[in-house]
Amino acid sequence: MAKPKRVRNRALRVIDKIKQAQHAQAKAKATPPKQPTKQVVRKPFFPYTPSSTILLIGEGNFSFAHSIATRLGTASNIVATAYDSELVARQKYIDVDDHIQAFEKLGGTVLFDVDGTQLHACEKLKGRVFS
Repeated sequence: MAKPKRVRNRALRVIDKIKQAQHAQAKAKATPPKQPTKQVVRKPFFPYTPSSTILLIGEGNFSFAHSIATRLGTASNIVATAYDSELVARQKYIDVDDHIQAFEKLGGTVLFDVDGTQLHACEKLKGRVFS
C-alpha cells in the first residue's frame, strides 16, 4: 500500500536535511582548521643614525629637530635653521624656547635668519657637509 503524499514529502524533507548535515560534516572534516595568521611587525622606517650629519632647513618652533634628536639620543650632528629671526620665532611660537632648550641640551645647533635658498651665504654653514 502506498504511503500518503504528505507523509512521503515529509520523509523526503527529513532525508534531505540528514544529507545536508552529513555533507556539512564531511566538508568540515576535509577542511583543516585555519591557523591564525602570523602578523609581521615592521619597525618604522627612520633614515637617520646618530652618526648622520643632518641639516634641517625652515624649522618653525624646532619641534621636528627636537623629536629627531630625542629619537637618536643625540643632536651633536644636527644643525636646525629658521628663516625667522630669534625674536620673531619667539613671538610666533609659544613653545619655541622649550624645544630649542631640549635640542641644544642634546648637542644640537640652532641658527636663525637663514634663507634656505641662499645657504651659500650663511657663514656658519660654510665648509660643512651634510649626509
